[in-house]
Amino acid sequence: MFESLLLAGLLLGAVEGFKPGPLQTLVITETLKKDWRAGFKVTLAPLITDGPIILFCALVVSTLSNNNQLFAIISFAGAGFLSYMAYETYTISGVNISDANTDNSSLYKGIITNLLNPNPYIYWTLVGSPFLVKAFEVETWLPLVFIFSFFLVFIFCKTITAIIVERSKTFLSSQTYLLILKILALILVGFALIFVQTGLSYI
Repeated sequence: MFESLLLAGLLLGAVEGFKPGPLQTLVITETLKKDWRAGFKVTLAPLITDGPIILFCALVVSTLSNNNQLFAIISFAGAGFLSYMAYETYTISGVNISDANTDNSSLYKGIITNLLNPNPYIYWTLVGSPFLVKAFEVETWLPLVFIFSFFLVFIFCKTITAIIVERSKTFLSSQTYLLILKILALILVGFALIFVQTGLSYI
């Protein structure tokens, strides 16, 4: 269980870290306006916003874990969400950067962006919480393995993106970046299949 949670956290953290989205766009925008350190501050926003989200979503899912039918539905919904993320990630051709300019701090903008973004709520309900609930049933501390490994790689990947963008603004449209996204999309498909298998086991 420890190894599987660690691997899941690392892989899903990499996917979320490199995958374009509102937070990734803000990381890149702040980097281009200032420097990679500003982009790094944005990456720290989920450490502030996601705690209550994770706790709430995990509690909701845990209350449903004893109902096999409902947990199967959550697993299938998670598989659908992962499949959508895989399609979205695989078909991306580049990242659009906003030119909006404000005086707010990078971290503050990251917090607001993440709070208003529906993705963390959906992600931690349908994808993250099933891992956390099953881990908690084995050992109370095991969910931390997934959470820490996820955020460690998540922040690392977004920080690497900020550093590379500062040095090479063409990276976001390069074949290397697009290849990374396609590989990550295939990883998402693999996790979607695992969720389908989990859902079937509860029927």
